[in-house]
Amino acid sequence: MVQKSILVAEDDDDVREALIESLDLDGWKIVEAVDGKQAVQKFTESPTDILLTDLMMPGLDGMTVLAEMNFMAQDVPVIVITGFASIDRCRDALKAGANDFIQKPVSEQELLKTVNKALATRIKKSSVDQIQSKCEDVLEISVPAVASQKEAVLARFAASAEAAGFGRKKKIMLLALDEAFTNAVIHGAKGQVDAMIEIRAKFKAESAFIRVADSGQGFDRTSVPAVSVDNAGGRGVFLMDSFCDEVRWLGNGNICEMVFQRLKPNSVRKRLETSPN
Repeated sequence: MVQKSILVAEDDDDVREALIESLDLDGWKIVEAVDGKQAVQKFTESPTDILLTDLMMPGLDGMTVLAEMNFMAQDVPVIVITGFASIDRCRDALKAGANDFIQKPVSEQELLKTVNKALATRIKKSSVDQIQSKCEDVLEISVPAVASQKEAVLARFAASAEAAGFGRKKKIMLLALDEAFTNAVIHGAKGQVDAMIEIRAKFKAESAFIRVADSGQGFDRTSVPAVSVDNAGGRGVFLMDSFCDEVRWLGNGNICEMVFQRLKPNSVRKRLETSPN
């Protein structure tokens, strides 16, 4: 049987040791961290099933740790520890994606109940994800090339991406699709009332593919100026290049293909290695 694992991030030595003692007796494999930055670094090196973090810590606090976890491993439940004085921050953490909270002073009964509940939820979700990973979902949309259609397109895409198990990367995929759709309306269709935009999205186990094509005259991608302090042009193309793992422009520039790979923790490690202490 694989041992259940948890990362405990707590800067108070006495509290951290008490948490570790209770979890060890319950059969958990424990990784400990004395602050938020160490917690994120250790998680990238050796991911655990659960992350338990104090909200108030020096350096990277619990909210920042939560933000990093949302970026690199949204499927891992995050439980925050909070004192009475920081209950408002606890509420903010729950809104930001924390799965549960434990209030200080931490009772052993409440601790074990909360972490085991989070683990059970993750196991159940993992089973669903495994089924989704074996499926290939396709979404096809055809709409007039007018800006008013964009919100409906994004809503339909968001639902499909979530159902296909791409919740972790849904936000940046939506941002990229938003820019591609806007580009197709403004630069591709150029106001032609009978122009159409065809969108085809394919969700697979390790990647997602989006193709946005318009029936307009297209545009020359190479003519788009680089984004700079003095020039706001090219913002949409710049953002698409930033959000996507790969972008291809085909035809006369009226077909855009975007590829997204599922997120890997290493991308966060690189940012941490270059961040100040």
